Amino acid sequence: MKKSHDNTIAAQLLGHIDPHSAGVTPSLQMSTTFVRDAENALVRPDNSYGRDQNDGVRLAEDVIAALEEAEDVLLFPSGMAAIAVIFQALPRGSRVLVQSGIYWGTMKFIGDHAALLRMDVDFIDTSDEDALDQVTSDYDLVFIETPSNPWLKVTDIADVQRQMPDGGGYLMSLLVKGGRQAALDVVSKLTLFHRATSLGGVESLVEHRHTIEPHTGIPENLIRISIGVEKVEDLIADFEQALLHHA
Repeated sequence: MKKSHDNTIAAQLLGHIDPHSAGVTPSLQMSTTFVRDAENALVRPDNSYGRDQNDGVRLAEDVIAALEEAEDVLLFPSGMAAIAVIFQALPRGSRVLVQSGIYWGTMKFIGDHAALLRMDVDFIDTSDEDALDQVTSDYDLVFIETPSNPWLKVTDIADVQRQMPDGGGYLMSLLVKGGRQAALDVVSKLTLFHRATSLGGVESLVEHRHTIEPHTGIPENLIRISIGVEKVEDLIADFEQALLHHA
């Protein structure tokens, strides 16, 4: 299948299923330490300190990387922590373009850090397209904040369009030709729909209800689907490929 739309990636969390509970919602550990074995080696070498090394953070980074089509993503505990890392990674004497009128803490940090590392910093209102057109110099870093704080000025980042989800929350059922096994075959071929009962979440789900409640008289070939907020084209394509395999 082709790459899913952003709405689908965000709602599905890259198809993540919690390996311990089989839940479609990731487990969240607010605070923890990590156990070591008898030789004092970490049982999970990738987990030594919970602030930046835990499965929840890694999953969030993977989802953001998929949304941004980035090679890698790092999450930080605060915006200022991320900003500090970016500027501290620049070599001495770098040229930087910074949006004016942004968070005062950011402005103070940039000013102090620029003086320390002899950075050449230009401040410009990046929400003003005419002002941006006059910028011709090459910069090592362009730093913007959109919408800005506190002015709430919006900078158009390469004509990025913000799309609202197509909607969701619909529940529907369908009957598959061929009986019980045919219905189960279709359900098994779906890749975006998780096989679980809906509790009103944002992800799309599918069920073969006769397996769950055979005593209620539900037809054996009935499939119930709960539509989430994913891009409708992705969901349709998923059902089409599942039905095609069935046919």
